[in-house]
Amino acid sequence: MAILSNPRTDLPLDADPTDLARVTRAANHDTSLASWAVSMMGVGLLIQVPTLAALATTSRVVLALLLLPLLGGGTRAILHLQRASAGISSATTMTQLLAGLETRQYWAYRAQSWAMATGLGFSLWTLVLQLLA
Repeated sequence: MAILSNPRTDLPLDADPTDLARVTRAANHDTSLASWAVSMMGVGLLIQVPTLAALATTSRVVLALLLLPLLGGGTRAILHLQRASAGISSATTMTQLLAGLETRQYWAYRAQSWAMATGLGFSLWTLVLQLLA
C-alpha cells in the first residue's frame, strides 16, 4: 500500500456501501497520518527548545529562521485537515454525501502531503540542530 493514496474517487451515485467504506477509510488514513505527523513535530519541537537555547547566538538565530517555513507547513497541513473535516458535515442527500466524501478525501490527501513534506524538513532541521549542539 502506498503512503499517499489517490485523492480522486469518482464514485457513481449508485455506489454500494463497500465503495463508500473504502473511500472513507482512505480519507481517515490520510487524516490520521497527517494529524500524527503534525503532532509529533510539535512534541519534537518542545523537546528540542532547551537544545536550541543552548546554542551560540548566530546558530540559534539561523535555526530559528529556518524553523519558520516548517511552522508554516505544519499550519497549512492543519488548515487542510480542518477543510477535510468540513467535507461531509452538511450532507443531506446521497449526492451531497458522495461529493462531501470526495472533497474530504482530496483535502485529507493534501494535508498528508504537506505533513510529510514538513516532516522531512523538520527531520533535517533536527539533524542540523543535533550536529551543532
